[in-house]
Amino acid sequence: MSSTPKNTPIMKKKYHYEGRDDDGTDVFSECGSDRSLGLKSPEYGEPLQPGQAVVQVKPLADREHFEIDTIVERAEDGTISGPAQVATEEYRNGWDATFGAEQGRPN
Repeated sequence: MSSTPKNTPIMKKKYHYEGRDDDGTDVFSECGSDRSLGLKSPEYGEPLQPGQAVVQVKPLADREHFEIDTIVERAEDGTISGPAQVATEEYRNGWDATFGAEQGRPN
């Protein structure tokens, strides 16, 4: 079970697009609230920083409002939810056959 960071967009709320900041951040305001959030596209290959999330912005039927869904989030403590990535014995044997035993062997 993952914990939701405090600044993660709240799901199934309507947002209105306010425009783009000087630094390229797209600003959305939550309808019926004074809360706003900024979305920025990361550079290719750039890792998520603590408190950041990958989101999907979907236009609603009225074409003036958007729904924002979190796809992947990184908690404030830096963890990302998901299964542990552990090398299996089969993977290790294949590694040994390719690169030689104990030469930079994965965990």
